[in-house]
Amino acid sequence: MARGYARPILIYVAAFAVLVWVAFPLLWLLKSSFSPEIEMLSIPPDLIPRHPTPDYYLGLFHDVPGINPGTGQQLLIPRALLTSVVIATCVMAVNIAVGAPAAYAIARYRFPLRHWVLNSLLSSRMVPSLILLVPFYLLFRAVGLIDSLVAVVIAHISVSLPFTVWILRGHFMTVPIEIEKAARVDGCGRLQTFRYVALPLAAPGLVVAGLFAFMLSWNEFPLALILSVSPDSLPVQPALAGLSSYQGVSYGFLFAGSILAALPPLLVALVLQRHLTQGILEGSVK
Repeated sequence: MARGYARPILIYVAAFAVLVWVAFPLLWLLKSSFSPEIEMLSIPPDLIPRHPTPDYYLGLFHDVPGINPGTGQQLLIPRALLTSVVIATCVMAVNIAVGAPAAYAIARYRFPLRHWVLNSLLSSRMVPSLILLVPFYLLFRAVGLIDSLVAVVIAHISVSLPFTVWILRGHFMTVPIEIEKAARVDGCGRLQTFRYVALPLAAPGLVVAGLFAFMLSWNEFPLALILSVSPDSLPVQPALAGLSSYQGVSYGFLFAGSILAALPPLLVALVLQRHLTQGILEGSVK
Protein backbone atom coordinates (compact mmCIF):
# COMPACT_ATOMS: atom_id res chain seq x y z
CA MET A 1 0.00 0.00 0.00
CA ALA A 2 2.79 2.41 0.93
CA ARG A 3 4.52 1.67 -2.34
CA GLY A 4 1.32 2.53 -4.24
CA TYR A 5 1.21 5.99 -2.64
CA ALA A 6 4.91 6.70 -3.12
CA ARG A 7 4.76 7.39 -6.86
CA PRO A 8 1.88 9.95 -6.75
CA ILE A 9 3.51 11.72 -3.79
CA LEU A 10 6.82 12.00 -5.65
CA ILE A 11 5.02 13.34 -8.72
CA TYR A 12 3.22 16.00 -6.69
CA VAL A 13 6.42 16.97 -4.88
CA ALA A 14 8.30 17.27 -8.17
CA ALA A 15 5.47 19.30 -9.72
CA PHE A 16 5.41 21.63 -6.71
CA ALA A 17 9.19 22.09 -6.90
CA VAL A 18 8.96 23.00 -10.59
CA LEU A 19 6.10 25.41 -9.83
CA VAL A 20 8.15 27.15 -7.15
CA TRP A 21 11.18 27.32 -9.43
CA VAL A 22 9.14 28.90 -12.23
CA ALA A 23 6.91 31.18 -10.16
CA PHE A 24 9.45 32.43 -7.59
CA PRO A 25 11.09 35.09 -9.84
CA LEU A 26 7.68 36.49 -10.79
CA LEU A 27 6.51 36.51 -7.17
CA TRP A 28 9.75 38.18 -6.08
CA LEU A 29 9.30 40.80 -8.80
CA LEU A 30 5.72 41.42 -7.64
CA LYS A 31 6.85 41.71 -4.02
CA SER A 32 9.63 44.13 -4.91
CA SER A 33 7.29 46.35 -6.94
CA PHE A 34 5.29 47.06 -3.76
CA SER A 35 8.34 47.54 -1.52
CA PRO A 36 9.98 50.88 -0.68
CA GLU A 37 13.44 51.16 -2.22
CA ILE A 38 15.16 50.86 1.16
CA GLU A 39 13.50 47.46 1.64
CA MET A 40 14.50 46.31 -1.87
CA LEU A 41 18.17 46.77 -1.00
CA SER A 42 18.00 45.47 2.58
CA ILE A 43 20.22 42.57 3.65
CA PRO A 44 18.93 40.02 4.41
CA PRO A 45 16.00 40.62 2.05
CA ASP A 46 12.43 40.47 3.28
CA LEU A 47 10.18 37.80 1.81
CA ILE A 48 7.10 39.97 2.44
CA PRO A 49 7.04 43.80 2.21
CA ARG A 50 6.96 45.34 5.67
CA HIS A 51 5.50 48.62 4.38
CA PRO A 52 3.80 47.83 1.03
CA THR A 53 3.10 50.82 -1.17
CA PRO A 54 1.57 51.30 -4.65
CA ASP A 55 3.57 54.51 -5.21
CA TYR A 56 5.72 53.06 -7.98
CA TYR A 57 2.66 51.96 -9.95
CA LEU A 58 1.09 55.37 -9.50
CA GLY A 59 4.40 57.00 -10.42
CA LEU A 60 4.21 55.45 -13.87
CA PHE A 61 1.26 57.71 -14.66
CA HIS A 62 2.10 60.90 -12.76
CA ASP A 63 4.63 62.30 -10.32
CA VAL A 64 4.16 61.02 -6.77
CA PRO A 65 5.56 63.05 -3.84
CA GLY A 66 8.12 61.20 -1.76
CA ILE A 67 9.70 59.05 -4.48
CA ASN A 68 12.52 60.00 -6.80
CA PRO A 69 11.11 60.50 -10.33
CA GLY A 70 14.60 60.29 -11.85
CA THR A 71 14.62 61.42 -15.48
CA GLY A 72 10.87 60.99 -15.96
CA GLN A 73 11.44 58.02 -18.27
CA GLN A 74 8.91 56.01 -16.26
CA LEU A 75 6.10 58.23 -17.57
CA LEU A 76 6.66 56.71 -21.01
CA ILE A 77 5.75 53.19 -19.82
CA PRO A 78 1.92 53.42 -20.15
CA ARG A 79 2.13 54.76 -23.71
CA ALA A 80 4.80 52.18 -24.56
CA LEU A 81 2.50 49.41 -23.27
CA LEU A 82 -0.28 50.57 -25.59
CA THR A 83 2.19 50.77 -28.47
CA SER A 84 3.38 47.21 -27.83
CA VAL A 85 -0.21 45.95 -27.73
CA VAL A 86 -0.90 47.55 -31.12
CA ILE A 87 2.33 46.20 -32.64
CA ALA A 88 1.94 42.67 -31.28
CA THR A 89 -1.73 42.48 -32.30
CA CYS A 90 -0.92 43.58 -35.86
CA VAL A 91 1.94 41.07 -36.06
CA MET A 92 -0.35 38.29 -34.81
CA ALA A 93 -3.12 39.17 -37.30
CA VAL A 94 -0.78 39.34 -40.30
CA ASN A 95 0.94 36.10 -39.28
CA ILE A 96 -2.40 34.27 -39.26
CA ALA A 97 -3.71 35.94 -42.43
CA VAL A 98 -0.55 35.21 -44.44
CA GLY A 99 0.82 32.15 -42.67
CA ALA A 100 -2.38 30.05 -42.77
CA PRO A 101 -2.76 29.99 -46.59
CA ALA A 102 0.98 29.44 -47.05
CA ALA A 103 1.04 26.58 -44.55
CA TYR A 104 -2.04 24.98 -46.10
CA ALA A 105 -0.51 25.11 -49.57
CA ILE A 106 2.70 23.46 -48.33
CA ALA A 107 0.76 20.79 -46.42
CA ARG A 108 -1.71 19.87 -49.17
CA TYR A 109 -0.15 20.54 -52.56
CA ARG A 110 2.87 19.08 -54.30
CA PHE A 111 4.94 21.56 -56.24
CA PRO A 112 8.62 21.84 -57.28
CA LEU A 113 11.07 22.70 -54.49
CA ARG A 114 8.34 22.22 -51.88
CA HIS A 115 10.68 20.72 -49.29
CA TRP A 116 13.33 23.32 -50.10
CA VAL A 117 10.83 26.11 -49.38
CA LEU A 118 9.83 24.50 -46.09
CA ASN A 119 13.41 23.97 -44.94
CA SER A 120 14.36 27.49 -46.01
CA LEU A 121 11.57 28.91 -43.84
CA LEU A 122 12.82 27.04 -40.81
CA SER A 123 16.46 27.87 -41.56
CA SER A 124 15.63 31.58 -41.63
CA ARG A 125 14.65 31.34 -37.95
CA MET A 126 18.23 30.34 -37.17
CA VAL A 127 19.46 33.80 -38.17
CA PRO A 128 19.79 36.00 -35.05
CA SER A 129 17.79 39.20 -35.21
CA LEU A 130 20.95 41.18 -34.39
CA ILE A 131 22.32 40.35 -37.85
CA LEU A 132 19.24 41.95 -39.42
CA LEU A 133 19.55 45.26 -37.58
CA VAL A 134 21.74 47.09 -40.11
CA PRO A 135 19.90 45.85 -43.25
CA PHE A 136 16.53 46.70 -41.74
CA TYR A 137 17.71 50.14 -40.63
CA LEU A 138 19.15 51.01 -44.05
CA LEU A 139 16.06 49.70 -45.84
CA PHE A 140 13.53 51.54 -43.70
CA ARG A 141 15.60 54.73 -43.73
CA ALA A 142 15.66 54.63 -47.53
CA VAL A 143 11.85 54.40 -47.72
CA GLY A 144 11.23 56.87 -44.89
CA LEU A 145 9.77 54.42 -42.34
CA ILE A 146 12.29 54.90 -39.54
CA ASP A 147 10.62 55.76 -36.24
CA SER A 148 7.23 54.40 -37.26
CA LEU A 149 5.06 51.54 -36.07
CA VAL A 150 4.93 50.19 -39.62
CA ALA A 151 8.68 49.55 -39.62
CA VAL A 152 8.56 47.66 -36.31
CA VAL A 153 5.55 45.59 -37.43
CA ILE A 154 7.20 44.60 -40.73
CA ALA A 155 10.45 43.69 -38.97
CA HIS A 156 8.66 41.56 -36.40
CA ILE A 157 6.59 39.82 -39.08
CA SER A 158 9.72 38.89 -41.01
CA VAL A 159 11.09 37.23 -37.89
CA SER A 160 7.95 35.40 -36.76
CA LEU A 161 6.22 34.43 -40.03
CA PRO A 162 8.51 31.49 -40.95
CA PHE A 163 7.83 29.79 -37.63
CA THR A 164 4.10 30.46 -37.98
CA VAL A 165 4.06 28.69 -41.35
CA TRP A 166 5.99 25.76 -39.89
CA ILE A 167 3.63 25.40 -36.93
CA LEU A 168 0.45 25.67 -39.00
CA ARG A 169 1.71 23.19 -41.59
CA GLY A 170 1.83 20.51 -38.89
CA HIS A 171 -1.73 21.31 -37.80
CA PHE A 172 -3.14 21.27 -41.33
CA MET A 173 -1.55 17.85 -41.84
CA THR A 174 -3.61 16.55 -38.89
CA VAL A 175 -6.84 17.47 -40.71
CA PRO A 176 -8.14 14.29 -42.43
CA ILE A 177 -7.84 14.65 -46.17
CA GLU A 178 -11.06 12.63 -46.58
CA ILE A 179 -13.10 15.49 -45.08
CA GLU A 180 -11.71 17.91 -47.62
CA LYS A 181 -12.35 15.47 -50.46
CA ALA A 182 -15.96 15.12 -49.30
CA ALA A 183 -16.32 18.91 -49.33
CA ARG A 184 -14.93 19.02 -52.89
CA VAL A 185 -17.46 16.36 -53.96
CA ASP A 186 -20.24 18.51 -52.47
CA GLY A 187 -19.20 21.38 -54.71
CA CYS A 188 -16.75 23.39 -52.63
CA GLY A 189 -13.88 24.99 -54.47
CA ARG A 190 -10.34 25.06 -53.15
CA LEU A 191 -10.77 28.38 -51.36
CA GLN A 192 -14.12 27.31 -49.89
CA THR A 193 -12.61 24.04 -48.69
CA PHE A 194 -9.80 25.97 -47.05
CA ARG A 195 -12.10 28.53 -45.47
CA TYR A 196 -15.01 26.37 -44.31
CA VAL A 197 -13.30 23.02 -43.63
CA ALA A 198 -9.56 23.29 -43.03
CA LEU A 199 -9.50 26.55 -41.06
CA PRO A 200 -12.17 25.58 -38.48
CA LEU A 201 -10.57 22.17 -37.92
CA ALA A 202 -7.14 23.77 -37.47
CA ALA A 203 -8.44 26.52 -35.15
CA PRO A 204 -6.39 25.35 -32.12
CA GLY A 205 -3.27 25.53 -34.26
CA LEU A 206 -4.17 29.07 -35.30
CA VAL A 207 -4.37 30.00 -31.62
CA VAL A 208 -0.95 28.49 -30.92
CA ALA A 209 0.67 30.21 -33.91
CA GLY A 210 -1.02 33.52 -33.16
CA LEU A 211 0.01 33.47 -29.51
CA PHE A 212 3.56 32.56 -30.48
CA ALA A 213 3.70 35.51 -32.91
CA PHE A 214 2.25 37.81 -30.25
CA MET A 215 4.81 36.71 -27.64
CA LEU A 216 7.70 36.93 -30.09
CA SER A 217 6.75 40.47 -31.04
CA TRP A 218 6.10 41.47 -27.43
CA ASN A 219 9.52 40.33 -26.23
CA GLU A 220 11.53 41.53 -29.23
CA PHE A 221 14.10 44.09 -28.07
CA PRO A 222 16.94 44.86 -30.57
CA LEU A 223 14.75 45.60 -33.60
CA ALA A 224 12.35 47.74 -31.57
CA LEU A 225 15.24 49.65 -30.00
CA ILE A 226 16.91 50.54 -33.32
CA LEU A 227 13.79 51.25 -35.38
CA SER A 228 12.01 53.35 -32.71
CA VAL A 229 13.33 56.77 -31.73
CA SER A 230 10.52 58.99 -30.48
CA PRO A 231 8.17 58.17 -27.55
CA ASP A 232 5.27 57.85 -30.03
CA SER A 233 6.71 54.64 -31.52
CA LEU A 234 8.63 53.27 -28.53
CA PRO A 235 7.53 49.74 -27.46
CA VAL A 236 7.58 48.67 -23.83
CA GLN A 237 10.83 46.66 -23.82
CA PRO A 238 13.10 49.58 -24.87
CA ALA A 239 11.09 51.86 -22.57
CA LEU A 240 11.85 49.59 -19.60
CA ALA A 241 15.52 49.47 -20.57
CA GLY A 242 15.52 53.28 -20.49
CA LEU A 243 14.91 53.18 -16.73
CA SER A 244 18.55 52.12 -16.35
CA SER A 245 21.11 54.82 -17.20
CA TYR A 246 24.44 56.23 -16.11
CA GLN A 247 22.54 58.12 -13.42
CA GLY A 248 21.43 54.88 -11.80
CA VAL A 249 18.60 52.37 -11.96
CA SER A 250 15.04 53.21 -10.93
CA TYR A 251 14.39 49.82 -9.36
CA GLY A 252 10.88 50.57 -8.14
CA PHE A 253 9.67 51.83 -11.50
CA LEU A 254 11.52 49.03 -13.29
CA PHE A 255 9.83 46.34 -11.17
CA ALA A 256 6.38 47.95 -11.43
CA GLY A 257 6.75 48.46 -15.18
CA SER A 258 7.91 44.87 -15.64
CA ILE A 259 4.81 43.57 -13.85
CA LEU A 260 2.55 45.67 -16.08
CA ALA A 261 4.49 44.53 -19.15
CA ALA A 262 3.91 40.88 -18.20
CA LEU A 263 0.13 41.28 -17.87
CA PRO A 264 -1.00 41.53 -21.55
CA PRO A 265 0.62 38.28 -22.78
CA LEU A 266 -0.45 36.56 -19.55
CA LEU A 267 -4.06 37.64 -20.04
CA VAL A 268 -4.01 36.55 -23.69
CA ALA A 269 -2.65 33.14 -22.68
CA LEU A 270 -5.29 32.75 -19.95
CA VAL A 271 -8.15 33.68 -22.28
CA LEU A 272 -6.94 31.26 -24.96
CA GLN A 273 -5.79 28.57 -22.53
CA ARG A 274 -8.25 25.89 -23.61
CA HIS A 275 -7.52 26.31 -27.32
CA LEU A 276 -3.81 26.67 -26.60
CA THR A 277 -3.62 23.34 -24.78
CA GLN A 278 -5.63 21.60 -27.49
CA GLY A 279 -3.46 23.11 -30.21
CA ILE A 280 -0.22 22.02 -28.57
CA LEU A 281 -1.50 18.45 -28.12
CA GLU A 282 -2.77 18.21 -31.69
CA GLY A 283 0.45 19.63 -33.07
CA SER A 284 2.51 17.10 -31.15
CA VAL A 285 0.75 14.20 -32.88
CA LYS A 286 2.52 14.88 -36.14
